[in-house]
Amino acid sequence: MAMLGKTISHYRVTEQLGKGGMGVVYKAIDTSLDREVALKFLPRDLGSDEDAKSRFIHEAKTASALDHPNVCTIHEIGETDDGQLFIAMAYYSGESLTEKINRGALPIEDALDFTVQAAEGLKRAHEKGIVHRDVKPANLMVTEERVVKVVDFGIAKMTSGTHLTRTGSTIGTTTYMSPEQARGDQVDQRTDIWSLGATLYEMLSGERPFWGEYEPAVVYSILNEDPEFLSALRPDVPATLEKLVEKALSKKADKRFQSMDEMIEALNRTRERTDSGLAASARVSFRLGRKERALLTRGAVAFAIVALGLLVWLWVDSPEAGLAPELQNIVVLPFENLGPADDIYFAAGMTDEITSRLGRVSGLRVISRRSALRYEGTTKDDAVIGAELGVGYILSGSVRWAEGGSGRVRITPELIRISDDTQVWSESYDRVIEDIFQVQSEISGQVIRQLGITLLEGEQTSLRAQPTENMEAYRLYLRGRYFWERRTKENIDRALSYYEQAVELDPGYAKAYVGIAETWIFHGWYSRLAPKETFPRAIAAVERALEFDDLSAEAHTARGHLYLEYDHDWAAAEREYLRAIELNPEYPQVHHWYGGFLSAMGRHDEAMEQALTASRLDPLSMIINTWVGLRHYFALRFDAAIREYESALDLNPNFAPGHWHLGWALEQVERYDEAISHAQQAIDISEGNLLYVASLGHAYAIAGRTEEARAILDQLDKERATRHVSAYHVAVILGALGDIDKAFAWLDRAVDERSPWIGYMGVDPRIGTLREDSRLDVFLQRANLVL
Repeated sequence: MAMLGKTISHYRVTEQLGKGGMGVVYKAIDTSLDREVALKFLPRDLGSDEDAKSRFIHEAKTASALDHPNVCTIHEIGETDDGQLFIAMAYYSGESLTEKINRGALPIEDALDFTVQAAEGLKRAHEKGIVHRDVKPANLMVTEERVVKVVDFGIAKMTSGTHLTRTGSTIGTTTYMSPEQARGDQVDQRTDIWSLGATLYEMLSGERPFWGEYEPAVVYSILNEDPEFLSALRPDVPATLEKLVEKALSKKADKRFQSMDEMIEALNRTRERTDSGLAASARVSFRLGRKERALLTRGAVAFAIVALGLLVWLWVDSPEAGLAPELQNIVVLPFENLGPADDIYFAAGMTDEITSRLGRVSGLRVISRRSALRYEGTTKDDAVIGAELGVGYILSGSVRWAEGGSGRVRITPELIRISDDTQVWSESYDRVIEDIFQVQSEISGQVIRQLGITLLEGEQTSLRAQPTENMEAYRLYLRGRYFWERRTKENIDRALSYYEQAVELDPGYAKAYVGIAETWIFHGWYSRLAPKETFPRAIAAVERALEFDDLSAEAHTARGHLYLEYDHDWAAAEREYLRAIELNPEYPQVHHWYGGFLSAMGRHDEAMEQALTASRLDPLSMIINTWVGLRHYFALRFDAAIREYESALDLNPNFAPGHWHLGWALEQVERYDEAISHAQQAIDISEGNLLYVASLGHAYAIAGRTEEARAILDQLDKERATRHVSAYHVAVILGALGDIDKAFAWLDRAVDERSPWIGYMGVDPRIGTLREDSRLDVFLQRANLVL
């Protein structure tokens, strides 16, 4: 405190702010400019340490080279009369992130906001060739205006220039060190990405991702252990945010974000989703942290902790506790077919059936088969797949039929734990086809036992379910599923044929009826056939499915969709969706379609919640990820929608619906040429689907290219003789052209034809020009859509 009250140069010291290994910081008044500043002094005991002096001066020069709102401003470097170095910096009224975190985990939107700001400051440093190397909550100040300032560049490294540390040495704060930093290896900007990821983890959870009682234990944890899942510590953390943090904390630098730009883009996408209201505030859960659990295990705490543990146990055990159970995350990868190519459908069916059985277990979070399908024949290692899907376990396997038509098949599953690349369990089953359901049940049961999951009442029965006793019908059903997953018109038609053959052999085969319903829904939604031709057939099939299995979440989901798209019975649709979620909350399709219903009803925040749940369960599904964008689109968040569509198309640039919907959003922000381009791409990829042709017509119309829009209308009129043309989409084109009377005539036709798009009249931005006409209210009332 010897500095208090003294005047150093033209600075009058008024208060000590903090003390660390590389300096003491005081608050002072700059008497020349009459402003508050912070003075950082090199400790006196390091005054003769030339290396410490060099680092101190280096900090001043480094930070002063960065002119950025999120980097602490350096005014000057000076020296007292007795030779003590100091840095004069801007003084910020506020507190460090450490102080904020000490009061508990931060709200999700605050954590994202602070991280983006810190990343922007570090981005500027990286652009100048500077790596901070000591990013941590204590070095991130938050002003009273909620502006983040990156401070303390004392151990920063210039990517070109003199290194201040010896090769092989480690420098920085151990808890937030990257693996390469902890090993003493050379580092680059990706070490700051790791440390910022560790800081974000702590902001969200209130706990450090890597912990140990002693420094070597922390280093071991950083190098060898994975942090607990954020969702286990805090259930309201969105899956996209959890994956972002996991990527930032990848132990291999080349698996992280490769630049702050890339990380900022991911953070902003996640923040946009969070701003939708899905996770606007953190739920606080009363739990022991990792450090306390470790101490309790070692017996290092006494009566107070034991008593606290008893209180927590009593609280958690009560019905009011409300804590979500920790879920094990697993994906069933496509089983490898080791026999003739014609048998691939059976291997795919094994994957499908085991995924379905495991998905009914409440203690498991099972990635959808559609996301798993993307890894068919992959050469990626398990760690990469685990990171991409956010799972802790992978179940894979192989299938080989015996030669000679004996009907015997060998199935060899293997369960891998990602964290240590350990084979947890493997077994070989040599069975006849008649035993296949028993094998599926045994494999699922073994997985559940290996993961230490306790089945709830009724789940054991569900695992043993046998959907049909006719093995040939089962084979036909598996062939139908195989082609259904390929989703081209030709493959959908082939799937329908196999499903119909299956129910001919077993008229009580509920799952095959659901398959039939889904194929007709597909044709109706994408306007391949007239609604009155497709949807009644789907309704008949789904009613048959429910007649034989009223506990089928898939059947209730399909019926809800039909109430929405064909009957326009909104109350019945929601009832069916909620029943399906009750039966199987891990079924992604129900959240996907229920999100569409909620959008149509104008309940946009709820719609986004359902869309993101579907995306978490099926993270690589093109249509599900595209529909996340569609939820933004109907809520008039067009920029967010564009980002989601573009992100989905990064997964598969040849996905026609992605281009289709991206074109819609681009129209709304007046990027007409791009909208036209994407509509044309959808047409080319789909080989002329008239739904996309109509979208091109609307893009032309809204862009003012009237002649080309009318040419599209002429084309659609000619096509009507042989192919279905959606009346709703014709009405949209006419509205954009200003032909309001004709638009309403076609809208009337769309109501009569039971167009699935009628439900979206109340929220579709393309209806814009018709909203000013009172006739639209009549249509909305006819459809019971007064929002």
